[in-house]
Amino acid sequence: MAAGYATGLRNSMLDQITAKADAGSGPSLTRVYDGSRPATGASIGGAVLLVEVTNDDPFAPSASGGVLSPTLTGPTTVIADGTATWFRVVDSAGTFVLDGSVGVEMSINFPDLVTSQPFEIVTWTVTAGNA
Repeated sequence: MAAGYATGLRNSMLDQITAKADAGSGPSLTRVYDGSRPATGASIGGAVLLVEVTNDDPFAPSASGGVLSPTLTGPTTVIADGTATWFRVVDSAGTFVLDGSVGVEMSINFPDLVTSQPFEIVTWTVTAGNA
């Protein structure tokens, strides 16, 4: 059985994501890619950047119930054709914060993206431990 954490502790751990995302002089970015997701924080390899979203600052309100719900930003425009499979959040200096999977932590308006079409994050949550 996996370790179990008190809700307050899970919330505190998740709030560290917001603190890391908000580090630097501006808002963090969410970059959505095609292809296979690399090891956590590793080079993106041959993945194609499909869209880049400027996140709100702060990245998310305080976590609740062991769940962090980043603030959803308005639509932006797709910059390359492809199927969105994973995403990476970096702070304003481009430093890695987290990786996630489209369709698991994040849902989007269309997984098959076409250049110049609108892109929008529909839902996005990060859940800690035994939440």
